[in-house]
Amino acid sequence: QDGKVNMGSYSDGSKTVSINEWVIRNQSNSYRLMTTIVHELRHGYQHAAIANPTNYRVSKETIDAWRESFRTYNSEQAKGYEAYRNIVVERDARSFAGQD
Repeated sequence: QDGKVNMGSYSDGSKTVSINEWVIRNQSNSYRLMTTIVHELRHGYQHAAIANPTNYRVSKETIDAWRESFRTYNSEQAKGYEAYRNIVVERDARSFAGQD
């Protein structure tokens, strides 16, 4: 995205976190790597809360916002890096991981 490195991703289908191999090889900052993992795990939590809202202490408003955010994720991401950073679930995951 706009020349930025994709640090990692979360797959709801397989329930897995993937970290970019280049990042693992070239990132000497272990704290940044750890916050990337926490960020991606937060996406897993978001998906789980959407799927089973009564099992989580998350407001209906937040779950609705996360659901809508994932629904429009790809179209927002296609608008560029700043739009990607403002996606609701991305802002939440960055905040949770201490990346802001």
